[in-house]
Amino acid sequence: MTLKGGLALAGAVVALMLGCATIVQLTGYQLESLRAQTIGLSVMIPGLAGLLVADLTQSLAWLLAATVLAGTGMGLAFTGALGDVSEIAPEDRRGDVVASFYVVIYVATALPAIGVGALTVATGPSTAIQAFAYAVIAVCLAGLAALLIERRTRPRAAKGPRR
Repeated sequence: MTLKGGLALAGAVVALMLGCATIVQLTGYQLESLRAQTIGLSVMIPGLAGLLVADLTQSLAWLLAATVLAGTGMGLAFTGALGDVSEIAPEDRRGDVVASFYVVIYVATALPAIGVGALTVATGPSTAIQAFAYAVIAVCLAGLAALLIERRTRPRAAKGPRR
């Protein structure tokens, strides 16, 4: 099966990715935050590699598999990061800090989408997909490196399951 379907397919892929992220957030909140983030970023990388394969082969099966992996990874990384933010925020400012976290996340999600759209218009969808996938893989690798450093420096008491 090849990738044909235009906006309907794009909408279905976005819905599948966000649905997977939602399910993981609802079920994965009991994971310790660093573990959730590490697993999440580690799962996003093959998801993005799958996106590259889907683009190269024009395979719907690869696109769907990549979407599930990317959505699952995104959900785990998000829930782990939110857990850390909630944990370190002062109790009397937690609402402000969490609201600010959401603003940063929404901007960090919107800007690449706008950039991919602009790049698609300028260069075509394949180039835009490749640039996006490689850029996000690089961000995931940098995030994993930072998480490994954090895991070594975080006090043992903070490594238990989140409540």
